[in-house]
Amino acid sequence: YSDYGDFTPTERERLQKLLETIYQGFVQKAAEGRDKTEAEIHELAQGRIWTGKQAKEIGLVDELGGLDTALAIVKKQIALDPTDEVDIIILPKPKTFLETLIEDMEMDIRLPMASHLPLPTPIEQTLPSLYWLHLFANEPAATVMPFEIVIR
Repeated sequence: YSDYGDFTPTERERLQKLLETIYQGFVQKAAEGRDKTEAEIHELAQGRIWTGKQAKEIGLVDELGGLDTALAIVKKQIALDPTDEVDIIILPKPKTFLETLIEDMEMDIRLPMASHLPLPTPIEQTLPSLYWLHLFANEPAATVMPFEIVIR
């Protein structure tokens, strides 16, 4: 896939298969979680994107809220006091710095390509900083020089 051109027929087919796999996984998990058949969930979802409010109205979700709301509901279901502390395990586990560095090597390739795009100078100058910000986003602390060395 390229940001600079149309999908080839092979790329389009791969993307379509990926989307179908993701959607099928959603339908399967939603059916199991809602005690419905996959056909019933597909009839409701139909591959569309729903707002939270719409999803609640059609029965795809029970409640609207974030992690705090979900924890409050679970605590109530298992008869914990609302003030009881619980451990939260984040899955999948955050990637290490090295994993992120290796995975993001492709970013090093894309950044020089960005210089060929008609971007305003301030945006173009910000791209390397955004890369580093992205790279260190999951690290608890990072030591970075307060300046960038550019060799021309």
